[in-house]
Amino acid sequence: MSFIYIKNYTHISRELKVDFFKFVDEHKSFKLESQKILLKESALLIQLTEDSNFDEAFASIREFFQRDTNVEVEVVEKILQENNSLILVFSNNQIKRIAC
Repeated sequence: MSFIYIKNYTHISRELKVDFFKFVDEHKSFKLESQKILLKESALLIQLTEDSNFDEAFASIREFFQRDTNVEVEVVEKILQENNSLILVFSNNQIKRIAC
């Protein structure tokens, strides 16, 4: 299962966060299963429901945040847990280890 990783999410304004979740809620082709804030990364990690169109969700969310140049939207292919850390494997094979 893939996830959508939104880097610098915690730095955006409260209004933009509200607008983002309204935007996501309006879409019929994808729905959120869960979301997690990664405080040490200032990021939001989103998991979609199985019947969601992942490619459309990724493209739509990336387009939504294009106006904010500090926010990056990426795909996480795998999340692994090892000892006291999470390992994120991105679609470009970049690996990021986050201490828990």
